[in-house]
Amino acid sequence: MESRSEISRREFLARAAGAAVGVGLGLDFAQAGVRGVSTPAHAGEGADVRGEMRYRRLGRSGVMVSVIAGGGMPEAFYPRAIEAGLNYWHKLGNWRPPEALTSLRRDSFYCDMVIDHLEEDKATEQFESGLEKSGLEMIDFFKVHSLYRNPEAIKERPGVLKAFEKLKKQGKTRWLAISQHSNTGPVISACIESGLFDAIQISYNPALEEESRELLALAKAHDVGVIAMKGLMGGPDRWAAGGDWEKKVGPHLGDGHSIAQGLLRFALAAEGMTAVVPKLANFDQLSDALAAAARPPTAKETAALTAFGGAVGASYCRMCGRCEGACPKGIRVADIFRYQMYWRDYGEMEHASHLYAGLPAEKSAVGCDDCGRCRGACPHGRQVASLLREAHTMLA
Repeated sequence: MESRSEISRREFLARAAGAAVGVGLGLDFAQAGVRGVSTPAHAGEGADVRGEMRYRRLGRSGVMVSVIAGGGMPEAFYPRAIEAGLNYWHKLGNWRPPEALTSLRRDSFYCDMVIDHLEEDKATEQFESGLEKSGLEMIDFFKVHSLYRNPEAIKERPGVLKAFEKLKKQGKTRWLAISQHSNTGPVISACIESGLFDAIQISYNPALEEESRELLALAKAHDVGVIAMKGLMGGPDRWAAGGDWEKKVGPHLGDGHSIAQGLLRFALAAEGMTAVVPKLANFDQLSDALAAAARPPTAKETAALTAFGGAVGASYCRMCGRCEGACPKGIRVADIFRYQMYWRDYGEMEHASHLYAGLPAEKSAVGCDDCGRCRGACPHGRQVASLLREAHTMLA
């Protein structure tokens, strides 16, 4: 049988474009309220295309990054991903890059490291440890990882920013970034307007399009780069719970194009979007990502995915933070649902349970007394308290 490592670049990409999807019609877009949907023509300031991969300028950092960002994945995939044109790598320091990456000229790729501490000494220690683990001399983007619970914390807890400035002066990092999973709108808006952050990472998919539009516009106005995460809305297991979506959506995506490819194209087509970082844990996921990079979505695909996002979004937590803000006990609702997503949708059971165990008991689902305030706060009508109990059963 042919070895995956022996597949040529063109054959690899052809397979990516030819992944089989279900057939049959059954999604009425007129009834779904999707009429006359236009496809954004966004290419990004300073956009570039080389072969099958597209590149965009990541905000005021000025660097040209591949529209698909990579992360920790099976070592055998790195040569193929690099050959296909990936040049941005996510969460270095959490994993040690293989020789296929470290043997490259350092100025031929870019990377970020997530920082999980607001205190200056702890943030510095985490960065230094991750830098040593990476085997590199410098990490391009120092990324604050969803640490701010509200906009005020940016000024009230400056330790992590001091750590960045110190490490930047030492030549160990260059730009400041942030990823955010909770209370995203207010926190990210404040980060952009502070003038401190060069890049942001936010969840983006059809269920989040409307509420993310203002953030993307604000980032563009301030020349801040944007990388999308959570583009697949949890993945096939979550989609299956809402019906046979491959058969309903597949015919509207074109021959051989999967929902995953469509969702990544959808994110990349958003005005102001630089790149997307998908999960790349297996060959099919890498194939879908590379196929998605090759072209923008058609208007028909955009309409299909918008309808799909509206339907699947009924079970999808946007992590907007409104229920959390209404909770008198400060239960970490968005974090708990995110950990549940890692468990249920990504298959990362051990990692998810470890993260949940790290929450103070009073901030976990155990602290919920079902007062009901969260139900009225959720703009999408989710039964938050009962869903927290379900998450606790899974994660504890």
